[in-house]
Amino acid sequence: MTTALSRTTLLTLLAAMLWAALMMAGRPPAAVPDPGSSAAVAALTSRPADWAAGAVPAGFVTDLGYAPRLERGRLVNPTGSCSSPVPLPAEFEGPCRQHDLGYDLLRHAAHKGGALPTTARQQLDAQLVASARASCNGRQGISHGWCSAWADIAGFFVRANSVRQHDSAPLPEDALSRSATGAGALTLAGGAGTLVLGGVRLRLRRRSSGRG
Repeated sequence: MTTALSRTTLLTLLAAMLWAALMMAGRPPAAVPDPGSSAAVAALTSRPADWAAGAVPAGFVTDLGYAPRLERGRLVNPTGSCSSPVPLPAEFEGPCRQHDLGYDLLRHAAHKGGALPTTARQQLDAQLVASARASCNGRQGISHGWCSAWADIAGFFVRANSVRQHDSAPLPEDALSRSATGAGALTLAGGAGTLVLGGVRLRLRRRSSGRG
């Protein structure tokens, strides 16, 4: 009886091991995060701008079509555009362009077949809020509070969109255009207008009259 039970247990174990081996054989190998892009995101979110500039991976300029630039103490996408129909602080321009660069690093990693882990996009979004809030420090009183509040509001919508995209590499711009009128669009209604953040990056624009 004991021998028969042992044989049954052994056969069950072997069958389980064989099944596991067959299942693993049918799966594609897990992608390894692109080390260059990973190092660049880490430098962008935790190191001085000149350090981050030296960490931009080879092939990024060819892939994305521009060279990152140092601008007022930040490494940014110099061609990043910012637009919004609601009044937003002019100080957010730099953080917005820096965030654009970070998202382009995520895209570059995905293009190379080594998409970065979800924590990379989370760190970039957190940096956007921190940078936007820090940019408000030149203001005083109510103006400072208003600016800081908008940093948090913008950060909320950016994070909501990232969660909707599972913190993966941001969608391309054509997908942004389509989603702006679809169920994926995020809108904020206010007395001054409607802010639509249904895409891959925060887009802000300062008003021509100066500070918002």
